[in-house]
Amino acid sequence: MLQQRLRAGSAIRQRRSVRTLARLRGLRSDLIDPAIAAHHGRIVKRTGDGSIIEFRSVVDAVRCAIEVQNGLIERK
Repeated sequence: MLQQRLRAGSAIRQRRSVRTLARLRGLRSDLIDPAIAAHHGRIVKRTGDGSIIEFRSVVDAVRCAIEVQNGLIERK
């Protein structure tokens, strides 16, 4: 299992910025969800600013987390 949470997720929800929410949706569809699928993950629950994801192995979970982190760094 992997738990993913955005550091400023609560602030995003409080501000309800249309641009920020659109960016979050874009990150999910362009980066996070494809990485989860590529590493054999399954989203168990979405929590607004995070997710609980199940993987076949710890190795898959770590590789997914690294891919997402690197992708976020590239998009800064």
